[in-house]
Amino acid sequence: MPSTRSSSRPGLADAFARPLCLALAGLLSLVPAQLDASQLTPQAAAQIAALVQEKQSRTAAQHKIDSRLLLELAQQRDSSMLEHLPKLEVARHANAEGAVLIDLDAGVDAALLARITELGGTVHSAFPRWRAVRATLPLTQIESLASLAQVRSLRPADVYMTQMINTTEGDVAHAADVARATFSVDGTGVSAGAMSDSVDALADLQGSGDLPAGVTVLPGQDGNPGTSEGTALLEIIHDMAPGADLFFATGRGGQAQMAQNILDLAAAGCTVIVDDVLYFTEPVFQDGIIAQAVDEVASQGVAYYSSAGNSGNLAAGTAGVWEGDYVGIGLPAPLAGLGVSAHDFGGGQNSNEVTQDTPFFFTLQWSDPSPGSDNDYDLYVLDAALANVIAASTSTQNGTQFPVEIIDSTTRDDLGNRIVVVQFGGSDRFLHVNSHRGELAEATDGQIFGHPAAEGAIAVAAVNVATAGGGAFTGGAANPAEPFTSDGPRRIFFEADGTPIGGASRGGQQSETREKPDITAADGVSTATPGFNPFFGTSAAAPHAAGIAALIKQILSSLDAIGMSQRVKRDALDIESTGIDNVSGSGIPLADNAIEGKMGFQGDDYSVNPALAENGSRDCKTPHKANMDDNTANFDGLNELIDPYTDGTQPFVFEFETDPDNLSEGGGRRFGDPENPLETTINMQSMNGEDLFPEGFEDPETGTPLDAACIEIGIDDALDGDCPTNVTSATVQFFNNSTPIFDEPLDITNAFSPNLFDGTANISVPNLAGQGINNVVVKMQLNNPPPSDIFADGFESGDATAWR
Repeated sequence: MPSTRSSSRPGLADAFARPLCLALAGLLSLVPAQLDASQLTPQAAAQIAALVQEKQSRTAAQHKIDSRLLLELAQQRDSSMLEHLPKLEVARHANAEGAVLIDLDAGVDAALLARITELGGTVHSAFPRWRAVRATLPLTQIESLASLAQVRSLRPADVYMTQMINTTEGDVAHAADVARATFSVDGTGVSAGAMSDSVDALADLQGSGDLPAGVTVLPGQDGNPGTSEGTALLEIIHDMAPGADLFFATGRGGQAQMAQNILDLAAAGCTVIVDDVLYFTEPVFQDGIIAQAVDEVASQGVAYYSSAGNSGNLAAGTAGVWEGDYVGIGLPAPLAGLGVSAHDFGGGQNSNEVTQDTPFFFTLQWSDPSPGSDNDYDLYVLDAALANVIAASTSTQNGTQFPVEIIDSTTRDDLGNRIVVVQFGGSDRFLHVNSHRGELAEATDGQIFGHPAAEGAIAVAAVNVATAGGGAFTGGAANPAEPFTSDGPRRIFFEADGTPIGGASRGGQQSETREKPDITAADGVSTATPGFNPFFGTSAAAPHAAGIAALIKQILSSLDAIGMSQRVKRDALDIESTGIDNVSGSGIPLADNAIEGKMGFQGDDYSVNPALAENGSRDCKTPHKANMDDNTANFDGLNELIDPYTDGTQPFVFEFETDPDNLSEGGGRRFGDPENPLETTINMQSMNGEDLFPEGFEDPETGTPLDAACIEIGIDDALDGDCPTNVTSATVQFFNNSTPIFDEPLDITNAFSPNLFDGTANISVPNLAGQGINNVVVKMQLNNPPPSDIFADGFESGDATAWR
């Protein structure tokens, strides 16, 4: 059960085409005369009953349509039902021509797109992978489109927000200036991408010198016109890492478009990406398509940073979310006779008071697959007296739709109004009621949701740069998190494909908890972007963290997303509660500590993606400090292979675990059987016990000292054509004496091309220089398609230069 705080304050089928047969006066006569003052009044109960009965009367096509559009359609058709809901506000989504911008969840094919055009619509984007189409369609045609079998749901276009409250001071506060001077880094060679709404001011800022000339904007994805918040993010990254190449793509255009832009930025070479965009209907209890895109690029080594959000936290008394199990309580007639119940927010209260108005939306989500919900909940806003329905979201969930209800509050002050959750049908589920920068009388932690909560994302909270006093952050009570920063944790009930966590049945739900946010960074900084001086919010915090990542990436190019996350967390300055907490995460990273920490590897549990390169290029370049260059093993009987150094030392021992007598010409063994591969162990050992990688080596392109261990595995080029062999698996483990550095050997199978003997594979593993590594063990399994012999040509004893 989440942490909570409590306030002492009291707590459409043919229905739209013809008058709803509902005798409101008769319903009122069934309501008891007296109700508790904190409960629904008879009048409100009857109004909710009217909406419940309308929902029960919908056609199959209308069940696929978001209730916001159905209510707007009812208003257009002058439905008599609305006469009995005098305070109900119906949001307008249609433009002056009667067309609405919609998002479809549907099987995308040419026939669907053609049908949209036939109905007078315009397709703006379509993504078959995400089952997503964004289009403009006449409101009167939404039922016709929803009637198609391939359409699962149809809703108003998803709305997003950026995480903004309003040379960056964060450069000094995060000691990026110190890192650049100390380690001669500026982000050179690193491509960093930003995602926000737009970059309208880009040309002006390039003219003033606040941004470099070479900013790459993905084609058609500038997001203009907008607020140009994207240039503010780019400015911060540029101030922190002025040598980095900058990229931009908008987060506008819907969830599918944003997901695609994330993939496209990574494809363009960005190894650091930051965003400050959040869609209100991103799934809470499951990774949606944006989160899936984040995880996909993170698996490729991209360090992904996302704003944690500005919607408040329980510890600061600014929480606007309620999370917990649904607890149903009975409702008075006529609702009692309709088989529905309302949620008990605590103490028997079936409503939750809004104590701070939201500038955006109220949303309700619950722990069902997204899409695929067959438990049906509805969301209502009632007035302070619990007498009238002000707004309602009553979309259908009958097995194919998303578990979400949303109410627009952008044009209405809901201070003092009441939130009511009604279970229309189905089983009890875990709820997430969110006021999105509003506040609730009954509140819990767990504000962070959507892609900032993805496993591959580093969610960034905010701390006011003014608390650094013009210098670097010091941590502790001196640098508290902003009171508006969103808190965690995030509870996840479903895998990305909708499979229950742990394989549990839907009735016996299990969940995993993700500790969010991850770190905290500066806001309240100066930028030259109009309207963003000062720049507050986690929108400003996230690019500071991305700037630090760009500096780290310059030195540790092969550090993967998990390793990057652990590196920026490891030496972060603790703030808020002692240790990792759900408001500030691990605390505030300083760039110089994060980079200097590369020499302090032992005790860390880093995950790495070995960097690969052609022989003699970036990662394995002469001279290596461990004298590992140009030493080719000379085979002597194939069991033990020793290549003496000129000083007489014997650094490397190679061992084949299979019978070497069966490897040469005449006894050649064919490795066509996948279950019987050649197994070999290459043991690279320092015979005198000295560190094989005492100082790492220099990047040949930049001269930057690298802290990686770099090993080369391959075959002499002269034999390439004779040895068409595949590596079916390969691992590497590093030892300090007999102590392994990694809990499990690193899987380096992907380091090799399908044909191993295609030159030399270089494997660079960061964070190992100066760690006393004196033994490296590589284990491989090799196989080849029949009928080729792995060593068909053999080689001459004493001049066997095949293996390195």
